[in-house]
Amino acid sequence: SQQGVDYSGLRELLLHQQWRDADKLTFQLMLQAAGRSRDGWLNAEALGSFPCVDLNTINQLWMKYSEGRFGFAAQLRVFQSLPAPKQKDPVKHDSELAIAFAKRVKWMMAEKIYPVFLPYDQLDFSLRAPFGHLPALWFWQIPLMEALKSGAIGNSRALGGADLQRMLVALMRQAQACHVKNAT
Repeated sequence: SQQGVDYSGLRELLLHQQWRDADKLTFQLMLQAAGRSRDGWLNAEALGSFPCVDLNTINQLWMKYSEGRFGFAAQLRVFQSLPAPKQKDPVKHDSELAIAFAKRVKWMMAEKIYPVFLPYDQLDFSLRAPFGHLPALWFWQIPLMEALKSGAIGNSRALGGADLQRMLVALMRQAQACHVKNAT
């Protein structure tokens, strides 16, 4: 770890395929590595400058123990396969990318009037989950006021339909800059 974070607990959870607990611990470790434990969420700035060594460590653990199905490299592959949004406004552009990504990895309910994210507890915490489905809590956990701005209810993305915080794009750009890759 670039920040002195201990990833041994995450390795143990992933080794035993305890995906939900591993996702929750991943989020806590990410907060620690980004120096945002007090804030309790990872904004776009923190994600866009996330330490590469830590990002790669987390990614390698997820990729190794999920047989390549989960991790930031898997999420980056999904993200890079998305069609370019038509939006010119950067906030709307990034929000459109986040919604397209969420649809692809099944983080959303069926779209009716507007896109609606699943409540976190309804994600699939098994190897049957779609490619790139986990880790997810880094994206879900946002403060109440930020959630309300994006159309969500409570301090998560549950029932919200946008990524006005531009978190997904920030982390995917950082993952690309850090050269995250499949486990070796």
